Amino acid sequence: VFSNSGSALVALFIASKSQTVVVELWATVVVFHLPL
Repeated sequence: VFSNSGSALVALFIASKSQTVVVELWATVVVFHLPL
């Protein structure tokens, strides 16, 4: 049980990190493509 919940926490942590990276990349692309 402990190992399963630990894996779930790690997966959730990785998912939140990668999701943040995706949002940052998307925001960067939008900012660079906006007509200034």
